[in-house]
Amino acid sequence: MTEPSPNPSPFAAALARAGAIMVAHDGWETAADFGSPAGELAVCETSVGLTDRSSMGRFELREQRGGQLAQLVGAVAGSVPSPGSAVLAREAWWCPQSADRMTVLCEPETRSDVAGLLEARLAAAPSAAMEDLADRAAALALLGPATRTLLGQVAGVEPVSLAERSFTELLAEGIPVTVLVETAVFAVALVESSRAEELWNVLERAGRPLGLSCVGLDAFHRFSLAERYAHPR
Repeated sequence: MTEPSPNPSPFAAALARAGAIMVAHDGWETAADFGSPAGELAVCETSVGLTDRSSMGRFELREQRGGQLAQLVGAVAGSVPSPGSAVLAREAWWCPQSADRMTVLCEPETRSDVAGLLEARLAAAPSAAMEDLADRAAALALLGPATRTLLGQVAGVEPVSLAERSFTELLAEGIPVTVLVETAVFAVALVESSRAEELWNVLERAGRPLGLSCVGLDAFHRFSLAERYAHPR
């Protein structure tokens, strides 16, 4: 049976311009590396790496009347974070933007399980609905000790205001972005797919003085693994 063609990355042109070696990963085309996985990992350890996260799961939950969404999230995640904060539970990040709107983010390998869990719970919450954001919202990540410095520069905010386990709406040089700051060295940004390359270019340009480099899957996975061993979540 022929495998379905992978989805093109919303950052495809920017990745090609940076010299990416492209591969199919979890249903998406993305960068394996940019010629030096070891060098890319070193950048993540000392400065900041910029990487495509198109393959991660991203869902939005909404409800028409109050109460059911909070009950659903509380039952699944064990607690209901307040808007602006985020909680990691059941292999997913639960990120409320308001009382009736929440973003759920997860790794590619748990995407199907998280979607199935949400669909099962939504069956008992008729006023709530779920949207898969894969086509509408592009995802990228920033990795390394200069992550919050870079985000602060492009958004015009103090890096210290970007707290760990926060989910914040920002304007990155006029581009609306929502950012999950998982740790001091790891953040995920969501942007409308139509402005994905624009945001990538903004971050790449602003990050160069900080030592930023584009990084691929190899460096991303190695850095993520080391970070999670060093700082269990």
